[in-house]
Amino acid sequence: MNPARDGRPNRVFMDVGSTIIKYVRFDAAGAISDGGYFPRDYAQAVGAQAAAILTSELGWRPGHDAARICSSANGGLGVGVIGYTERFSARWAAKAAFNSGANVRWATTTQDWPRTGAAAVDLLVLAGGAEHGPTARQEAWLDQAKALPVVADAVVFAGNTALAAAVRARWPGAIIAGNVAGDDLRWQGDALAVVLREAYLRDLVQSKGLGSLQSHSEVPIMPTPAVVQESFAAILRGETAIILPAPLLLLDIGGATTDVFYGGELIADDAGSRPQPPINRHVFTHLGVSASRATVLERLSLAERLGEFLRVIDPADADRRYHALREGDGSWATPELLAEACLFLALAECASGERTGHRLALERVAAVCITGGASQLCRVPRLERIVRLCGARDAVIRRDDDYRIWIEGMARLDPLARQE
Repeated sequence: MNPARDGRPNRVFMDVGSTIIKYVRFDAAGAISDGGYFPRDYAQAVGAQAAAILTSELGWRPGHDAARICSSANGGLGVGVIGYTERFSARWAAKAAFNSGANVRWATTTQDWPRTGAAAVDLLVLAGGAEHGPTARQEAWLDQAKALPVVADAVVFAGNTALAAAVRARWPGAIIAGNVAGDDLRWQGDALAVVLREAYLRDLVQSKGLGSLQSHSEVPIMPTPAVVQESFAAILRGETAIILPAPLLLLDIGGATTDVFYGGELIADDAGSRPQPPINRHVFTHLGVSASRATVLERLSLAERLGEFLRVIDPADADRRYHALREGDGSWATPELLAEACLFLALAECASGERTGHRLALERVAAVCITGGASQLCRVPRLERIVRLCGARDAVIRRDDDYRIWIEGMARLDPLARQE
């Protein structure tokens, strides 16, 4: 039944993803009336398909009904970071980029550039230089960065604000954001995150076929990871009806990527004494249930603890599956196993710190919550065994099977921030 047909206004939340378009609809009283999925039709522009779903499938009426839309359809902006120092500038700028919903392809310094193998990116972020510090050495660093063969569509500077004119002289049109490091070298990356999020929105609207869809949404079309992070922060502050103990580890496992959200208290002590952002996101762009299937199977086949993983999820068939994967045969892998593999591989990499930039102390985790497509595929007992295997032995496991985390984040978006 279409609740719009009885004349009462209704509201739709929509997530335009890489592989599916998800929606949930609310009745006039604010209760959820229905929800569902539509597979992406790659023969048409994503914005056109989403608009057609709203109007033709859901009966959405302009001027009468409300809609809020987020999207991860373009996989996020690709960002490269060159920091004045690796310890503060590069890492903090990378964190700000992750927190904005972008994907960091590489983060390096001018000295480490030869070892980076840096790929082309949408945005280059230059970060560093203590605020009010001497600028001579910092300008020499800008000259070094300018000489590097970076391929990027645009440049954002998030360093010493006294260098703004010097930056624009070298990169006309560069965007100047706030310094990621404050006077006392504390985290100050929120301003950069806002700049990158706005760039993401422009990329979605102008380049990815969502321009016409913006007129349907009462809020800016936000990147989905930013929506989930808004909800994550609200949960930690105790502002929602979603009650989860802290420290909390939230994994959003979707069709193309796996996002991990965590607080600074989970960063292992061996990361050093430098201050850490209170909320962090890391995206594993190679871990997804459908679009990243081949990569997940390859990574799983090479995993050091592959045998242990297979035994905790299905001991009876573990040996056969082990040999099949080692021999390159993953044809038997179900979506459920792929989602479980994403969880296992993401936790293993968080525990090692190889990709996140710092190691997580999983033994401190009090709760692990699984959201995204994996929440519809996985069974809690199997998830519990995987989490225990990876080191979070005392954590409770929650599966966000009704997408309450995404809904909470969407409800918190500000209609007054709409960009025409």
